Amino acid sequence: MIKYSAFFILILIVGCQGTSQPDEALGTWNYCTRDGNYEEWIITRDFLLIISTKPKKFFLFQNEINDSSLVISTIKGEINLPMPKDTLITLVESKEKLILKNFFESEPLQLNRVEYDFEPIDWKNLESWKKKIHSEFKKRAALEKCPDLRSDEEKNIPEIILDSLNLLGEEVPIIPIKKNKPLNN
Repeated sequence: MIKYSAFFILILIVGCQGTSQPDEALGTWNYCTRDGNYEEWIITRDFLLIISTKPKKFFLFQNEINDSSLVISTIKGEINLPMPKDTLITLVESKEKLILKNFFESEPLQLNRVEYDFEPIDWKNLESWKKKIHSEFKKRAALEKCPDLRSDEEKNIPEIILDSLNLLGEEVPIIPIKKNKPLNN
């Protein structure tokens, strides 16, 4: 009886431990947005690359994997985050699915694993590397059929037409700022 109890406790302890491994998040992922656009994410130990059909995004971030989160930060010369770092919390992680949640989005993001190879980053020729990666992405995106899941109301976004003329016909005076003379003490 003691053997069975010890075996049961061992299974319980092993079963209660987290099953997600940080390495499971590494790889290539994709998903279709609600408005029918296609996105790919490449997650490595050093960087996160996000490419999208619309808006045409090509975001390259530094990243760090901490427990169940992916901490991303801006690489100099690339897209700037609203804050110095953003944290994507892993809600579900398996070999086929990765669900992430961050501070700015209300809906979690579900990524699906895809299998394809990509060229390692060529930091010396970053722009030519980006062009090659983007060219390969466009070929894969053309094969995807992402449906537009928005309602007719969501699709009908009113346009704001800004007229360069002053609509109220008011004149706004421009007053030059006078510089104060420095005080000599």
